[in-house]
Amino acid sequence: MLTAKATAEKQQEQPNATIQPLKKPAIVTDVGMFAWLLRILQQNPVMIIFAVAILAMVAYFGWWKRKY
Repeated sequence: MLTAKATAEKQQEQPNATIQPLKKPAIVTDVGMFAWLLRILQQNPVMIIFAVAILAMVAYFGWWKRKY
């Protein structure tokens, strides 16, 4: 929202100027997502148990699929 407002203000000041939007690299988005997930896990201990259970199920079924 802030960038849209700033871009609109800049276009009003200089209507003939070309304004390029700021683009973030994918790694910045990924790091932000992992930081967000980590904050959720730290705030909710039950989510840690849930995440460990999901990872255990994925590991077990991956092992089971290779076995057969």
